[in-house]
Parts: sequence; C-alpha cells; structure tokens
Amino acid sequence: MEGTPEPNTAPTTATDSDATDASAPRKTHVLLRILAVLVILVLAAVCVGAIGGASDNTNYPACSDTAAIAQSVDGKCFDNAKWQATAGLVGAIAAAAVLAAAGAVALIMLFSGRRAGLFVRLLGGGLLLLALSLLVTRI
Repeated sequence: MEGTPEPNTAPTTATDSDATDASAPRKTHVLLRILAVLVILVLAAVCVGAIGGASDNTNYPACSDTAAIAQSVDGKCFDNAKWQATAGLVGAIAAAAVLAAAGAVALIMLFSGRRAGLFVRLLGGGLLLLALSLLVTRI
C-alpha cells in the first residue's frame, strides 16, 4: 500500500556528522570575533601612528628657512612647505576619525555579525584618506 510506513523501520537519529556540522558555524563565529578584535587593535595602532607621524612633521621648520634651522635644538627640518605638513596633519586626523568609525563598526560586527559592507566602505575610505595625507606631505 502506498502512503503507509513500513512497521519494521526504526526512527532516524542524528549521526555524528550532523553533530559536528552544527558546531562548525559556532567555531567560525568565534574565529570571526577574534578576527574582529584583532582588526580593532590594528586600526587603533594605525590611527595613533598616523597622527603621531603627521604631527611630528609640524614641529620641524622648513628646510628652506635656514635661520629657523639654526635656532632649532636638533637641526632637523621638514623637506617641504609648512602648509604641506599642516595639510598632512589635518588629513591624518580625518583618516584617523574614519578609521575609528570603522573600528566602532567592527565592534558592532563583533556582537551582531552585521554591517560588514559599512565596515569595508569605512575602512577603504580611511585608508584612502591616510594615503592622500601621506602623499601630500611627501610630494
């Protein structure tokens, strides 16, 4: 007869492979959380380094100003114009702000698992601003 179960069939149970498949997403979730924490730490280090490096340039006189170099304690100078050092500092601060926002979104991703697209856009924008600020100070 069609549609009636056979009386001697045992009910199906979960196999060992099903149990390991259920733990795989959990293990991946933990690894993604660890990765998010590492990304936040790296972004924080990049922000501190960008602002620290750019602010160091503003402390030195321009190399074309020989009188200011003679008065400086260590005799170091900045190769380009003073406005380039200031523009680089402003660009580094803007890049650090965008990267800090990317870090905050990574923190949100850490708990919710969402907003990956926003994180990628903020990360790309921050790195682009950082590259532009470095370009301004080095040309």
